[in-house]
This record gives sequence, structure tokens and C-alpha cells, in this order.
Amino acid sequence: MGAPQIFGNLTQIKHVHSPSNRCSLIQVQVRAEVAMRENIIVSSRGQITLPAGMRKKLGIKPGGVVIVEDRDGEVVLRPAAVIEVDIYGDAEIDRWQSEDRLSASERKRILDKLGSR
Repeated sequence: MGAPQIFGNLTQIKHVHSPSNRCSLIQVQVRAEVAMRENIIVSSRGQITLPAGMRKKLGIKPGGVVIVEDRDGEVVLRPAAVIEVDIYGDAEIDRWQSEDRLSASERKRILDKLGSR
């Protein structure tokens, strides 16, 4: 594993007078984070293997979904939040529509007010 890098986020800057009032001090508080860094190789098919430690730390399991972004020339990978979607059949959708208590004119008025049709 590569050497960890320290990144800091500035959380507070405070101006403090010394007890003797002969000088001013600036107090800076930084929240430090340790980032894992490794070199990985891109295969001829464009595939990469994330190191086991990173997968474990980020909770990425086999078959898990990862989002890849290009941020100003840097490749950023992050685990995706996957939400399971239920698939409903035509009969259930028809039942929901039949139970809809809004009249067509009320529905149109609300959709117009929301700006969508």
C-alpha cells in the first residue's frame, strides 16, 4: 500500500491577543484526513482493480456499483447509493389510477401550478 497523504480542511481561524498584549497570535484549526493512495494498472480492456483495503473501507462488495467522474482531469471513483426499485404490473398501476381522487381539472390546475405537465 502506498504512503498515506494528509489533507486538511480549514475549520476555524481565530485572532487571539497574548496575555501581555505585546503581540497578536492567529490560531488556526485544521481537520486532517488521511487518504489512501495506490498505483493501479489499467488493463488492455480498460479495467482496473481496486485494492482490497479500499474496497473494504468504502464498503464496496462484488457486484457493487461505483460512480466514476472526471473532475478537471482527475478520475474520481465513489461508491454509489443504490436504491432498489419495485416493478409494478399494469394491473396495480391501473388500480392506483382508478383510486386517484382528483378530477382532471384539479389535476391540471395542480400540474400547471407546479410547472409540469
